[in-house]
Amino acid sequence: MNYVMRLFISDNAVNSRIARENLSNFLAEFPQHSFQVEIVDLYLQPEMALQNGIFITPTLQILAPQPGGIIYGNLSDRNALERILQIG
Repeated sequence: MNYVMRLFISDNAVNSRIARENLSNFLAEFPQHSFQVEIVDLYLQPEMALQNGIFITPTLQILAPQPGGIIYGNLSDRNALERILQIG
């Protein structure tokens, strides 16, 4: 399965660092899948928040597979990641 997602963060804020680490650790558990993760730092690209309707960071936007979805927060809820990615 191929997954495409976008993680919106705020520079080096604590929850943004935790979200990157949690996502990386989670995805490492599924080497049989292909993951493409775009990291969008809203400190450097604030227009991306407006274009994508993002008002909270960190936010993980699932672009593929469909139906996609969004998770808000530091991605510490493993069950939420499994549900939205339909994996695990």
